[in-house]
Order: sequence, then structure tokens, then C-alpha cells
Amino acid sequence: MAKEIKVNDLKAQLNRYIHSENRALPITVVEEMQEKILRRAREIEGVDSDDKLKSTHLTQEQFEKIVEEVFRSFKFAQMDAGTAAGVVSAQSIGEPGTQMSLPGNEKVIIKQKDRVSIVEIGDLIDLIISSYRGDSANRDTEVLDVPELEIQVLGLDNDERVDWHTVSQVSRHPPNGNLLEIETRSGRKITSTFSHSFVLRRDNQIVPVRGSELKLGDRLPLVQNIPTVSPIDELDVSELFSTEEIWYGSEAEKVVVAGENWRSEYGRSYSVPVGKEMLWKKIKSGKINLLVPGYVYPTAASNLSIKIPEQIPLDSEFGYFMGIYLAKGNCTNSTVSISNNTPAVQLQIEKFAQKLGIHCSKRVGRGEYGPSETIHMSSSLLSAIMRKICGTGSSSKFVADWILNTPDSFLLSLLAGYFDGDGSVSVDKGQIRATSKSLELIQGISLILNKFGVYSSRRTDGKYWNLRIPSKHIFFFNDNVPLRAPDKVSRIKKLAEVQKQLSERGVSYDSIDMIPGIGDILLELAQELSIPMRDVNKEVKKQRIGRRHLKRLITLMEEKADSMGLDVADKLGLLKKGAYGEVLWDEIVSLRSIESPTEYVYDFSVPEVENFVTIEGLVTHNTLRTFHFSGVREMNVTLGLPRLIEIIDARRKPSTPTMTIALDEDYIDMKVAEDPTRTREDVANEIAQRIELTTIYSVAKSIDIDQVNLQITIVLDKVLMEDKGISIEDIKKKIEYRRSGLKCLTDKDSDERIHVIYSDEKKSPTLQELQKLKDKLINISIKGLKDVPRVMIKKKTNEDGNPIYEITSEGSRFTELLRIPGVDPKRTYTNHIHEVAETLGIEAARNAIKREAQNVMEKQSLEVDERHMLLVADIMTQSGEIQQIGRHGISGRNASVLARAAFEVTVKHLLDAAAKGERDNLVGIIENVIVGQEISLGTGVVDLTISLDYRKYAQKDLLKKAA
Repeated sequence: MAKEIKVNDLKAQLNRYIHSENRALPITVVEEMQEKILRRAREIEGVDSDDKLKSTHLTQEQFEKIVEEVFRSFKFAQMDAGTAAGVVSAQSIGEPGTQMSLPGNEKVIIKQKDRVSIVEIGDLIDLIISSYRGDSANRDTEVLDVPELEIQVLGLDNDERVDWHTVSQVSRHPPNGNLLEIETRSGRKITSTFSHSFVLRRDNQIVPVRGSELKLGDRLPLVQNIPTVSPIDELDVSELFSTEEIWYGSEAEKVVVAGENWRSEYGRSYSVPVGKEMLWKKIKSGKINLLVPGYVYPTAASNLSIKIPEQIPLDSEFGYFMGIYLAKGNCTNSTVSISNNTPAVQLQIEKFAQKLGIHCSKRVGRGEYGPSETIHMSSSLLSAIMRKICGTGSSSKFVADWILNTPDSFLLSLLAGYFDGDGSVSVDKGQIRATSKSLELIQGISLILNKFGVYSSRRTDGKYWNLRIPSKHIFFFNDNVPLRAPDKVSRIKKLAEVQKQLSERGVSYDSIDMIPGIGDILLELAQELSIPMRDVNKEVKKQRIGRRHLKRLITLMEEKADSMGLDVADKLGLLKKGAYGEVLWDEIVSLRSIESPTEYVYDFSVPEVENFVTIEGLVTHNTLRTFHFSGVREMNVTLGLPRLIEIIDARRKPSTPTMTIALDEDYIDMKVAEDPTRTREDVANEIAQRIELTTIYSVAKSIDIDQVNLQITIVLDKVLMEDKGISIEDIKKKIEYRRSGLKCLTDKDSDERIHVIYSDEKKSPTLQELQKLKDKLINISIKGLKDVPRVMIKKKTNEDGNPIYEITSEGSRFTELLRIPGVDPKRTYTNHIHEVAETLGIEAARNAIKREAQNVMEKQSLEVDERHMLLVADIMTQSGEIQQIGRHGISGRNASVLARAAFEVTVKHLLDAAAKGERDNLVGIIENVIVGQEISLGTGVVDLTISLDYRKYAQKDLLKKAA
């Protein structure tokens, strides 16, 4: 048997690898490998420290094999110096497992077997992976197909409706850098990787957008409907507790063992309960330890017996009780207490207690605002139930995750109890408010409100969370929520009357519930239906419109269309998707980079809609439709049919524009000669920095508004600045140059902060002006080319075996690129065909079309004669401009009516030609095939004739030959 390695020998051998010239490994890699080996050895040996270990349970051969594998993996993963792959490159692990997104502590809403739960995405996916992979689940990156689990998540479809959709995959991987934290106007937050995608509304369509491309003012969808599942009618209390916690059939007390008897905390002694021998055996064997303080155990005191049913109906009475408890309740070991001075509320609590057979008593104390009445319900069992399903204490209460499985009547009564206890109705401010120290509680109430389409926002002062419901939802409370407090009922009715009057007068306006991305359809409909342009110009320019205003316009346009006999249903249908959609578009007010709170980030793959919903109600996209950096050394671009369509359609901008940038070797040699301390890599990196776009946002730790001093404070990241070759003076000069009227100041004791103020000291900006200024400062370019957010440096070898460098970019600005010193214009290329035409001329564009089309075919292993490519390129560029092969280009300009009709929109072409009286001479191939006659090609070009006297001429020819 091979000898095992001693612990000290292992450490010594690993240390030798650190200093070995031909096996150079970072010390962190070696230390991590050492810890993993020792941890495994401790588990096998069953000890808790290295001092108690005798050996690592590794043979010398096993140890050397592990080190060799680690060394090879490390060398393989190494990147060339200066490679600016960034966070996205490190995170990408190839389709379909890209865009792993949320940190493990992010809570998501799932459904399985008609039961809705709220779980941390990390806990759920870790459990699934360990269940399937077991001990083999030791790799950092895991992608697992799980359709058979039938896990469903809420998803938003393109019609802006919310429904349940099945998860096909789960995945996890290390975050590989900082995460993006997004905060919306309503106070909601979501955290994800920068490469993760979200959905925005653009031109009346739901489109995915990478997180790194989001900007302040963009609006994320917030669900305003949670589809009802099969509701549960009863709460099975026995499922809440194990037999060691609660014995059903009697009230519970804390007890201790005294010989063969039990002694309760009240001093009573009881014999072992009859028929509970098995429980007693567990007690005697030590499986149940009755000496643990605070544990709840059964007694057989018949005089304390309370008949709480094992299944409590989830009716409106229980719902109201849970709501008032969440607002004003508290628990001890034996009582449930609720503070409220309203007689109608007290009566409802007493009614619920009487239903369960629980004794109530009322006590009057002195509160912060005067006399305070508290109802005490004596039941340690009810206390245990409420602590289990709602928590206790002002900072620790929560809404149970099964709450979304309950009937609507239960939830509406819960809302009534909660807002009767903790809500306030302001007629002057036009809102309903509630306050709590518990974020989990506020999140739960918000989620219930979301289920009924009620929008709520929240803010915190550091101690309390304030939940606010705007006045537009007052009708929901007035009609559906059965409040008991008379003063609140009257204020809600009064506020409802005020809102009704404002709505009838068209005065009401909601700055929150705006529909973005409305495109030009409103403008087109206004022109078509003769509606005054002033009613829509403002909204079309800003690309957002209030939901109420949009609904009024839709009604007006429908009436106009009916009166004019016009069919505009298709266009109105696009607007109706937004107006009657089941999401509210919540504005982004903060974007910042934070460290990942968990070791891994996680994602679901949802094929039908490719998005899912977090507990905050925000929709997050799980698969980015556009391609991105992939792997360590390569960059993906659109290929296959999508790219071929882009080429043939002559799109003004490709979906993934890239440039392949060759460097001028003479320039690099000259720079190295000027400063021998610099290497060729340093010069290549310097050129890359001139190309890659760097904004203030990309080198800032934070950008905040200082409301006290009325200024913008920018905290810079010195590491990023050094990496980008930027100084604080560069940033100050750029700000003052790009935004006249501003002045930049720095702290004496810090070179990381810039305070941006107005140079006119008399000017006192408003908070709104500062917010607008902040939005503009974020996007100020410090250096680099616009539309080129990322570059990668590749190290290659020339024919002589010497290293050379090449830069690949995401994004293209070809004309500006060629002006940058160090770029070789003769060998630099872009896949942006229109930029090639504008910079180098139409002949260069012709060659680019041929090259790009041929590249697509070669990548798909399709053999197509290059003359076909040349013919297409010639046709597209023959006029001196790039024309698409489509109805708006070459095919649409065809002289033949039938040829145009055969390509696209047949009826339109035929009607237009008939209206203009066009004539088709049937000289082309397509039109002749359509009518079923020979084409003017090959034998079809020659007209053959035959003489009726051919026999006579044929006989003469034979006689001549015979002679």
C-alpha cells in the first residue's frame, strides 16, 4: 500500500512549488489547493484542526497528479498581458449557459405543484444541483437541465401579460467581478451581473438590454398581477411543527422532567400522559431534551385544554386577524397581544378568539400618544403559530411565503387588518401610508398589493420603512378592502370622491405610471384621424405617456375611426398592449457597482419568455438575444442567417459591429526606442486605451447629489483610473469643457473626490436641476471612441516568429479610428459595411459585402461559389450607393410588375401597378415563369421556323447526294 503524505510534508512540498521557476503559481492558488486537501483530510479523519491530523490521506502519486492538473489549468487560463477582456469575458461560459445573473440571496417567486413559494435563488439551485450531481457537484460552473421538476416562474410575454412559465435549466457560476445594483423610483432594488440582461419597452415591443447598457431614466417592468393558483382553504397547523415541538389536543406549556412526572412552569405536576408511551420513551432515551430553555412541550392539563383546530380555515376572519397582528401584534410564550384603541377592530379580534375558544382580556396602559388599549389572548399554542407564520417583534415580522396560495377574500381581509392597524389615509396628500421597521414585512405587503394590480413605493429613513400607495388606487381600497376602522373608512370614501371629481375634469396626472417606448404610432394615428397634433407631440418626443392619458386617447381614436370608417385596429392594438398591460414601468434612479454578497451567482432559463420575477416584482431577463464576448480569448459576432440577412438588407448598423485593428509596427518600434523602459505590449496597451471609450461612470465608485451643499460629488476609483491611463485633472478638464458654467473642486486631503458646482456662486440649483446634471455628467466621455465600449488585445506571431499585437473592438467608429496614431489603416478592417463605404468608397464596400457573405458561409461549412457573392455585391453597389435586395431596394425597383409582385407584398404591387396603368412586356425570367411560357435564355432565345414544302427540298438534297 502506498505511503500517505504527512501534513507537514504536504505543506513543504506545496511551498516548493511556489518558488519553483518552471512551476510558478500564485501563492493564493497554492494556498487554496492546500486548504482544500487539508479540509478533505479533516473530514475523513473526523477532526476539527490540522494539529490533530496525522496524514492527508493522499499518496505521493495522487499529490503530484493534483499539482500537475492545477498547474496545467492555471497556464491554460492565463491571458496575454494587456488583454482587456473585462467582466463579461470572464463570466461568459458559452451558450446556452451564458448570463448567469443574480446573487444567491436574491429572492424569487416560484410555483411547483400548484403551490407558490418565495425562495432565495441560491438555496434553491444549490439544492437542485446537489440532488442531481451529489459529490460530483464540485465544479465552480454548473448548468443543469431540470424540465422534469416542473418548476415555474412568473414571466412577462411580448403582449405585456404576466403568467407562469416552466424553467428548463438552472445554472450557477462565480461572479467574476463586481455586480450591478439597480434601484428604481418605487424604492425597489435588484442586483445582477453586468452582463445579465433586462427588458425595456422600445417602439411598443419588449426588448432585452444588457445590464451594462442600462442608464438612469430607463424603466424596468414591475408586475402588477400575480395569476391565482388553486387556493388552499385551510392552514394545517400540524405541518408547521414537529412532534417534538407541539402535541396536538391540549394547550402547550414549557415543562421539565422530575422523575416519572412532568412539572410545568406554573408549578403543577402531571403524570405521564396516558397513551403517550412512545413520547415518554423518547424523553427517557434522551431523543427529546426537555431541559432546553424556551422549548414548547405538551402537558396533560385538561383544565388548560384549548380546542384550536388542527386545520384553521383561511377565511376573512383569520385574514383580518393576521393583518392586525402584523401591524400591531406581539407574542410571549403564552400570550398573543394586539394594541388598538378602535372598538370595531377590538370586536373583530375578540370574535376570532371566541371562534377558537381562546380567553381574551383587555388592559389599558399609557402609550406615546395617550391611553393605549391592548387585547391579550392567553394561548401558548396560538402564540407558537403566530411566531411561526408571522414572526414577532417590530423588526422581525414577515409575510409567510405561502400567503400567495390563499383565497382572495383572505388576502383582502389581511390588507384590511394591516391598514386598520398601521395605515394612515391622507386626503390632503392623496395617499395611503404604512410604516414598519421590517423590510421583509413591507416587501410582503407590497407583493400582495401587486397581486391585485396596486402599485406601492417605499422609502427608508434608516430606521423605518415607509410604504406609500398613490391616490389612483383609492378606488380599489374603497370597493374591495373591508376596513373596520370608521375614521379610515370615511377618509377613504372622501378621497375616492375627490379622485372621481378630478378624473371627470381630466385633472388627475400620474408621473409614476408612464408607458415608455411608444414609437411614432401616436403621431401616425393623430395624422390619420385628424386629431390635433398638440395632444401627442409632447409624448412622442419624450417617448412616454401616462397610462390614464393613453387610455383616454385610445377611446378618442376608436370613436374617431368608427365615425370616419377607418380600420386602425392593428395600430391601436400596439398601444393597448401598453395601456392595459400587467406591468408598471418603474424608472431607474440609481446604478452602482457593488461586491457580490454571495460566492456564486445564479440563473433560470425560461424558454417561453426568457425572463422571470424577483420578490420585488421586478422582471429580469435570463438570456440576452444579442451576442457578446465569449470565452477568454475570442469575441462573438452575429453569424449564420441573422448576419446574412443584415448583409442582404444593407442594415445601417449591424447588431454586433466590430473592428479588427492592425497596429503599425514602425510606430511601436519608434515608441520603444524613445523610451527603452517600455515594452511593445505597453505601447499596444496605450493605443487600446485611446480606442476604448471611457466615461466618468466607468471610473467612478459613486456619483451622488449633496443636497446640503447643492453640488455633485464624484468618488473616483484610482485603480481603474490608473488602468485606463487617466488622471483626476483629465476628468476635471473634460467636465468643465463639456459643461460650461461648471467648476470642479477637489478635497485637500483626498485626490479621489471631485465636487462639481456651478461657477456662478449666486446660482442656487434645485434638486431637479442637480438630478439632470448628474445624469449628464455620468455619460461624459473622457477618452476613446464613441460606440466602442470595449477592446481586446491579441498577441500573435508573424512570419519571422516575432510577437505582434492586434486589437479587436466591440463597436465600430471606422473613420475616427484611422486617425489614431499607431493604427495601420491598410490592414485595419470593420464589419460595418456602411462605414467602409463612407470612409474608403463604394468599391471597398463591394469587397466588404463579398467578404462578409463568404465568411458567413464558411462558418456554416457551406460551399458556395464566390461568383455568387460577387454578383450580389455588384448588384448592391452598382448605383454608387449600397442598396438592399428587398422591396425597398433592388427588387422594389424592378421594371417588371410581376417580378416585383413575386418578391413581397404581392397585392400591394399589383394594385399600385394597376392604378398607374403599368405594362409588363414579359422579357425577364421571373415573369415568364409565372405566366408559363419560355424564358429568353438558351434555346428560348432562338425562333425556329419550318417550311411546309420541306419534303420537296429534302428530296432534291437526296438526289444531289446520289449524283
